[in-house]
Amino acid sequence: MPPGPRIGQAIGTLQATQILSTAVGPFVGGMLYALVGIRNAFLVTSVCCVAALALILVLYRDVEGVPGEEGTAGSRAAGRRSDGWR
Repeated sequence: MPPGPRIGQAIGTLQATQILSTAVGPFVGGMLYALVGIRNAFLVTSVCCVAALALILVLYRDVEGVPGEEGTAGSRAAGRRSDGWR
């Protein structure tokens, strides 16, 4: 959960992503169906989902503590991000 000052940004980003995917998804699905057929459209989306899961498992790590707390400046100086992504 993001800290208090950033919770609005996190909820806004999540909502915008959901609305955008609802608007764009049927168009992209229809284009995939027209290009490769229904069975291959499902295969393409399955591969994309597995790739997204792999990226999350590799790149995301849990952050202990809240950004802005003591010690965060040192991690920023060392080049580490404080939002969970490597």
